[in-house]
Amino acid sequence: MFGLGDPEQKVEFNQFKAYTKELSIYTSYLNPHTTRRAISLLESGAIDTDKIISAELNLEEMGEELKTLKNSRKGKVMVRLSGEL
Repeated sequence: MFGLGDPEQKVEFNQFKAYTKELSIYTSYLNPHTTRRAISLLESGAIDTDKIISAELNLEEMGEELKTLKNSRKGKVMVRLSGEL
């Protein structure tokens, strides 16, 4: 999952726990120049999303998915935040 908070909000964490649990912290880089091209590919049908997306879930179903990873292991899970599937 990917989420991002307020750019001015500082994040605090226990460095010692991260060390003892051997945690790794990764960031993500978004290339703003690829978004328009990706949308165009999706709109044109050049990418068959049926082969990529393993499930479309509503927000209430995500708790179970995070416990089991049933759909995540098969492909991309899309989450609908509002409205019906």
